[in-house]
Amino acid sequence: MRTTRSVLGPAAVAAAAVLTLGLTGCGADPAGEGPISSTDGAPGAAATSPAVAPTVDPGDVLTLEDGWAKAVADTGEHAMTGVFGILTNPTDTDIHVVGARTPMAGLVELHETTMDGGAMVMREAQGGFIVPAGGTLLLEPGGRHIMLMELTEPVPAGSTVEITLITEDGTEVTASVAARTFAGAEETYAPGQPAHTSTGATETHSS
Repeated sequence: MRTTRSVLGPAAVAAAAVLTLGLTGCGADPAGEGPISSTDGAPGAAATSPAVAPTVDPGDVLTLEDGWAKAVADTGEHAMTGVFGILTNPTDTDIHVVGARTPMAGLVELHETTMDGGAMVMREAQGGFIVPAGGTLLLEPGGRHIMLMELTEPVPAGSTVEITLITEDGTEVTASVAARTFAGAEETYAPGQPAHTSTGATETHSS
């Protein structure tokens, strides 16, 4: 399912607008014939008009394409699932995703795959995700993904999971993804361990 996005926060709006929008010059004649006269008819005087704040098309900021979540039936402290897809950045500046949230989970983390002592380990990405300018970042089982933990409700196949991504500058992008049955990425919860370890199709999350 394609993303639906919302951009919040005046600082985020201003920053994204610099990348995506141009403002029409004040006092320019639409026909290109020089300055507009003032309302009192004085030649050469620029007309006054209220300032117009720039706006941002959320589609010009960040999207989660082909997004999906693994369907799970459990809820509670040990229940978890993952969100996957392709983060797409159409701008000419890298976008730094630093966090995420959803009403369906008590805890959401950005995870990555690393090598630790010769073993592949899944753990929280301390620096978040960098989506390169004009590029994409793949979220997939066994690789980078968004982990939803402490689920407050089941995630049946065919249901919708709404997740909000948060960027370094405060921009928030909300995506709705469909849950589907997936045999891999079988997570179990093992408190007290330092990492989220992957062994084949089975992953053990540790805190």
